[in-house]
Amino acid sequence: MTVRIGIVGAGKIGHIHAHGYQRLPDAKIAGIADIDERAGRAFAAEVGAAYYRDYREMLGADVDAISIGVPDRLHYPVAMAAAAAGKHILLEKPMCATIREANEIIAACRRRRLKLMLGFRHRFHAEVQMAKRLIDEGRLGTPVAVLDALSGGGPAGSGAWTPWYWDKSMAIGGVLTSAGIHGVDRIHWLVGSEVEEIQAYKGTFGHAGKLEDNLVASLRFASGAIGSIFQNYNFFTLPGKYDLELYGTRGAIRLRSGKSLEFASEDQHFVTTVDRDDPFDKEVAEFVASIVEDREPAITGEDGKISLAIVLAAYRAAESGSPVRVADVYEERIR
Repeated sequence: MTVRIGIVGAGKIGHIHAHGYQRLPDAKIAGIADIDERAGRAFAAEVGAAYYRDYREMLGADVDAISIGVPDRLHYPVAMAAAAAGKHILLEKPMCATIREANEIIAACRRRRLKLMLGFRHRFHAEVQMAKRLIDEGRLGTPVAVLDALSGGGPAGSGAWTPWYWDKSMAIGGVLTSAGIHGVDRIHWLVGSEVEEIQAYKGTFGHAGKLEDNLVASLRFASGAIGSIFQNYNFFTLPGKYDLELYGTRGAIRLRSGKSLEFASEDQHFVTTVDRDDPFDKEVAEFVASIVEDREPAITGEDGKISLAIVLAAYRAAESGSPVRVADVYEERIR
């Protein structure tokens, strides 16, 4: 079986997804859709696919699945149109803007028995996969505390990030949704417990009048574990990093994203370096495999909804100055 792929968005993410699909023997890029005709036609010619100015026209063509790599606030309409057309969906993070939208996307895909996968690529990093195995083997014991820290992105105002990242009409949030949501997903996955309550503070220090470029949050998990998130897109005289520390009742793990895993327990200590891999390639390979093998993808729409609820709760907490229960956001008791 060859899965015919349509890519919505001729920007950075679209090109990265295309690179992954081109490496797979059971995938073929059949279409590229983008309202920027010059960029779209050039991208389509590069990958040997048809060009469509309107993604809805591509949805009516001979494609089996759609990669959605457009600005945040376009995720919902494109995903709903793709589901209505009966196309499997790889949807970049964040899933959408509201829990109601997330519920509608999930329901639309379930009605048509479509695969819906979220683009949380950090789960595919080698060191994160190793950490998950150690936890599942019981080497860490019960997770009790976690720290996730992000800094990077280039000097404020340098143009290192896509301009729409700071556009409130296109992006759902700033650092927390553009990259920090990867940390939200991976700590939820590794700790293995729901985030029960969150308190957060945010600031905009290098992008005046725009979305947050700094955020800190404290988390309490249903298991009793506690956690902290630190995210910075601002002052980058230091090299960027995306690190995680996870402490359990039997051991501890430290991750240097794309670099290494360190493990320590009462009777063991080791550091494993990893080759710089391409988690995007693994992400699209998993998406295609889920279609070919007719199974749920490793990262589901429900995973996307959970991370979205945590993010929205963090924003609500930062704006209100009070802790927010994530379940209240997840169940739409507060918005």
